[in-house]
Amino acid sequence: MTRVLLVSVSTPAVKQAVEYARRMRDKDVDFRIHYICGTIGSSMADAGRLRGDVAGADLIVLDLMGADGRFMMAAAPALKSSPAQRIVIGRMVPVSSRLGGFDPEAS
Repeated sequence: MTRVLLVSVSTPAVKQAVEYARRMRDKDVDFRIHYICGTIGSSMADAGRLRGDVAGADLIVLDLMGADGRFMMAAAPALKSSPAQRIVIGRMVPVSSRLGGFDPEAS
């Protein structure tokens, strides 16, 4: 089973991902979706669950543009240690992206 994790601050992106996950339900793809809202209290409450989902993901799509910086700092260690392919949008691109052989930290 392929495990896909989406972490986003974008309501439209999350809605589209939920719809896509419904269509892929019978295709051996497991989706985990984290919606990061604007307040640090509600976002940080799920940081532990997010770390677990990052550890188990095969593909991570991360969009934290506009998220609280403390949340990004909490997510960074889990992302850096994950072997998953990663598509990162926003300020964390230099430390977190990895697609195939492309790893910005190795350059």
